[in-house]
Amino acid sequence: MSAIGTGYCDCACRDCFDIAIGTLGEALCNDCEEAGCEAGEDCECSRPDAYGVCDHDETDCDCDETPEEHSARVLDGQSELAAGYLASLARAVASK
Repeated sequence: MSAIGTGYCDCACRDCFDIAIGTLGEALCNDCEEAGCEAGEDCECSRPDAYGVCDHDETDCDCDETPEEHSARVLDGQSELAAGYLASLARAVASK
């Protein structure tokens, strides 16, 4: 029998939304453990894909920008993908 608060829980990294296995408020997901993240509100996520920024190591990444260019564009909110999605959403709403 496990103690109360152990098992599947939210990752204890402040900026992560993944699931961890362990004690609530202490357990880190595998990616955060590998990145050296720390549990708690005082530490920022160290994962390469934190905040949805491509780490250019993914096999499905079709980005042709440098990591710096990609990060700046995504973090500045000028994502071409988001703009395309919003345009298609606007067209769908307008057609109804």
